[in-house]
Order: sequence, then C-alpha cells, then structure tokens
Amino acid sequence: MTNIKRITVWGRVTKCAHRCRYCLQGDQSQPGLQWEDYTQTVEKYVKWGNQNGMAIGFELASNYDLTIDQYKWYLEMTRKCGKLSDSLLMGGMKMRNEAEMFDWLAQRKELGLKKVIFSMSGTAQFHDAMNRRKGDLEYLLGAQRAAFALGLNVEQRIFITKENINSIEQLCDDLDAIGKPQRRSVYPLHFRGNARELEDIRIDENDVKQIPAGVMRYMMPEELLSERQWADRLASCDEKNPDNIGMFVYFEPENIKSILSADCSEVVETRKEAVKAEYEKLPCLAELCERYADRNSKKVHEGKNKVAGLWFERYTEDPKNRITPYASELLHAFYPTERVSKFEQTR
Repeated sequence: MTNIKRITVWGRVTKCAHRCRYCLQGDQSQPGLQWEDYTQTVEKYVKWGNQNGMAIGFELASNYDLTIDQYKWYLEMTRKCGKLSDSLLMGGMKMRNEAEMFDWLAQRKELGLKKVIFSMSGTAQFHDAMNRRKGDLEYLLGAQRAAFALGLNVEQRIFITKENINSIEQLCDDLDAIGKPQRRSVYPLHFRGNARELEDIRIDENDVKQIPAGVMRYMMPEELLSERQWADRLASCDEKNPDNIGMFVYFEPENIKSILSADCSEVVETRKEAVKAEYEKLPCLAELCERYADRNSKKVHEGKNKVAGLWFERYTEDPKNRITPYASELLHAFYPTERVSKFEQTR
C-alpha cells in the first residue's frame, strides 16, 4: 500500500541571474511569484502540516539571493519544518565583488549560515560559456575566497563533459589555491532540463578512461557506468517500488490565488488517491530497464538512480502509456532516499 509521508511545496520566487546550458529546471525566463504570495502559501501549509502530523518541506527556486529579512523568514520556516537549514546554494545570484560578497555572507553567518555550495563547469572560458555569463567563474572564485575568510564550510560541485575533461584538473588546482573545501564532487551532466540538449558532450565509456587520476578521486568510479552497462547490471534487479513516498505541491502565478484560497486538507486529500493510483502503475526498475534501456548507448550516468530516472522519462514520454499529469511528475520516484511523486494543483 502506498503511503504519502511528506509534502513539499515548491514555487519559483527569485529570478535566476543565469541561463545555464545544463540547468535542471529548464526555462528560467518565466515570471516568478510575488514574495508575499509565496510566503503566505508556505506558512499556510507548514501550519497545516504541524497541526495534522504531516511532514512538510518547501523549496524556492531559482536561487537563494535573499534579502536579510527574507533569509530570516527562510530560517524560521525551516525550523518550523523540523530542520533548521544552515547551508545555501550559491548559483543563480547576481554578481558581487569579493568585498560585497564578504559582507553578504558575513551578515548571514551571524544568523546561522555555516555552509555554502558552489557549482562550476570548468576553467573560465568554458564555465562562462556554459553558464552564459561573462566573468562568472571569477565571481565564484571571489565568493569562495570570501567564504573561506569567514570560516564557512565550502562544498564544490563540478560538471565534467567531453569538452572540459582535460581542464578540470586545472580548475581543481585553482580551487586548491583558494582553500580546502569540506567536500568536492565531479559529476557527469544530468539528463533533465536544458541538459537534455547537451547529449553530444556527455562523457562516454572511452572518455572515462581518459579522466585524470587527480579528477577521478572526486568521482565514484564504481558508479560511473554507461547506459548499456547499467542495463546489464539492473536487468535482473528485484527492487520494488517502495510504499512510502512524498509529493510536491507546485504553485505558480497562474494557480497561486486558488491555492491560497483553498483549504489545505481539501487540496491534499483530493490529490492523494490520484497520486497513489498513478504511482502504483509505475513499472519496477527491472521492467523499466527491459522496456526503455538503450543497450547500445555508451553515454555515462553516475549512479543507479540517475539512469533509472532517464528510463522513467522515456516511460512518461511513451504515448502507449497514456500518461496523466500526475504520472508525468513522478520523476523523483527513482531517487535514493524516499521516492517522491509530484502533483499540481488544478488551475
């Protein structure tokens, strides 16, 4: 039996300063929500969840370039959700010089910020082209210098492709000259959003053999397999879809007023059964592999959950499956912690 264990409310409220070629969220040009509408909706669902014993989370996209008052609100809401957040993703923010970023981070450190997370895709010319913002890498390096000077923990995420495979080691050297991160990881591109248009530069089996040892130390070699290799490994997988899942409530300018005016219990309960029904139709991992794996593909995906998500997207795009809006939002069913389904409030 499928049980809904967590609900996450999600809305795009901050404007992204990037137009990254690999962005997981795809088109970032659409208008976002008004801050007041966003906060009212989150507060409403968090209060309802606390009163009804339902775990509630929330996400704001496209970035965390928040004013001090907004950041205080964000911290308070994460506390009410049961887990005070002490880290920030640094992507998509407007550019600041190093001194300005030092002050920006220092103000938030006083409120409890402990860790900042940066994403990069190579040395300057390649990174700036991928993020479509001139000077972006230098800005990120300056922001990291400021973070280290303040004693903040720094996490670095680096994307590797056919085009930058020989420059990642230099980037790591440049980063080492700034400071020692709490964590550094190097990943192949994802398969979602804008990154779907970049399959021609996704690394393949042959590229993996060319990755320098100094870069491979930040990867997981045992999980760095091509699609055909994953298919061989997972064809006989006996993993079942778990019973406990979560679901997302999306709110956008078109539906925010109806969500604010509707009773939370009504919104949630009217969607639960539909989401459960769609989720229970999902093929297990072995069946997804059998039906949708490309056994000729040498393109590399790091981790079982990434390649399973790719197969799931093919499942949702297959017209034979008569996918409803609920099923098409079940991508997170193949992520490692809890499998998550998404649903949208009717507009």
